[in-house]
Amino acid sequence: RIGYGQCIPHYGPSEPYLPLLEALGGLVRREEGRSLLQLLRRQAPTWLLQLPEFIEGSEVDILNRKVYGATPGRMARELVDMLEALTSKSAFVLWLEDLHWSDFSTIDLLAMLIRRREPAQLLVLGTHRPADATNTEHPLRNLMREVYGQAHCRVLPLGPLAPFDASDFIAARFYPPEFQKARLDEWGRCVHRLTDGNPLFMLALVDDLANRGMLGNSTYE
Repeated sequence: RIGYGQCIPHYGPSEPYLPLLEALGGLVRREEGRSLLQLLRRQAPTWLLQLPEFIEGSEVDILNRKVYGATPGRMARELVDMLEALTSKSAFVLWLEDLHWSDFSTIDLLAMLIRRREPAQLLVLGTHRPADATNTEHPLRNLMREVYGQAHCRVLPLGPLAPFDASDFIAARFYPPEFQKARLDEWGRCVHRLTDGNPLFMLALVDDLANRGMLGNSTYE
């Protein structure tokens, strides 16, 4: 099972645990939703309250009474305990994108997960751009220092893409297999030269070329 959460840039107060709530909501909507809802009711009622589309009106009052006076610390502990229960019999991947935009509560919860030593078949995958976290004084910087000191954590730096990566991307997106490889290689070298292999810049440039009609057909100009 995989839960996916996307962090987004904030221009004001951020909602706590936003990517984690997205991941849980996605799981509930899929086949395992009923069993996960039961687990949330039993072990993480504060989180279930944050997913109102999955609870009936009468249950809202019951949950509100149950979690009355709950602190942010309780909410974090509930989810950690729930994840350990969820992974007691089968593996779970929690995939969080762009942690440099994450709310601070999510970073605190990830730090709690890192420190836990209870058995769990849990893999947390998080992507981030280090420069963005450094420039904004984001608490992710401190979390990454802790990650480097943990034997069960790994940091996988991703370097720039190569010219053939750009060619493969353009081919997969626009062209049939029989399209001339020499022309694709030339496009790949051009895109790579203009973007230095930065994936984000490469995607933006390819989109711009496509909008101009220079990519996306069987002709080459």
